[in-house]
Amino acid sequence: MLLEETGAAESQESNSVTDIPRLAKASSNASAECEYASYQEPRFLLYNDNSHCRLYTPSSDKLQTIHIPEFDGTITCIASMEGWLLLSQNSSVFFFCPFSRARIDLPKFPHSNLSDHVAAFSSSPASPDCVVCVIKHSNGITLEVNMLKRGATEWIAHKHENRLTSITGAIFYDGIFYFLDSGRSLITLSIDSETFDDYFILDPNAPGTAVVGTLPFAYRRKYFSDSMKQKMGLENGESLSTCGTLVPISSQIDRYIHNENLNAGMKRNHVATRGYGSILDSFRSHQIRAGLFKD
Repeated sequence: MLLEETGAAESQESNSVTDIPRLAKASSNASAECEYASYQEPRFLLYNDNSHCRLYTPSSDKLQTIHIPEFDGTITCIASMEGWLLLSQNSSVFFFCPFSRARIDLPKFPHSNLSDHVAAFSSSPASPDCVVCVIKHSNGITLEVNMLKRGATEWIAHKHENRLTSITGAIFYDGIFYFLDSGRSLITLSIDSETFDDYFILDPNAPGTAVVGTLPFAYRRKYFSDSMKQKMGLENGESLSTCGTLVPISSQIDRYIHNENLNAGMKRNHVATRGYGSILDSFRSHQIRAGLFKD
């Protein structure tokens, strides 16, 4: 699930990078500025209800089947980064690398059902400063963020009244977690101060804005084209649920790919994406397999 591939650039249509927005407090507006850059396509790992997974590499247009026994049909991917998947299984949450089979178990999660949760983590679980956030709306208004820092034995809940709709993405960047919804709302959570801030994101040419900052990354809500779904071996009637991630556009900028739900049907497949360069980094760190969050 979490794979990036150094490969050919996207087509002209898919190479249009989403706006890199400037931000305003939620009481005002925000405007955006756009940058375009060449982009290295990620690889994709698809799984459904058994251990036979499909790995698609766009740069070589290669689709192969791989066997991962850990994917037994009850696993859900809730975040991906640097060669690692953050997986949930009932109330269990753990890191897993699909290539080395390295697994790092986390303390028991306070909720038994994570099917509607979105998550992000700050760095590879081998890093001494890794922080994990799992997010959900505990009701229609309150955002509940459960945070786990290295050395902690239990999750700490942070709650925030907000106006987000459905959460479609979570990302960590430079000490801050960003939570994006299906509209234009954005909430940030600082690791250091553990405080929330609310923002709106508007189009680049929106007039009368009171700019307070700029997002440090580009983002894209719609990534998967019909031709890409066909190349990944998806059949008519299958639905595709993706776990978004951060991928590099250039040496100066990264792009966040949102979670997506596509082609609802009788059968459900799950996809997570990540970068190939990060996979190499994670392989070097896989000697740390357990006890990561306990001193």
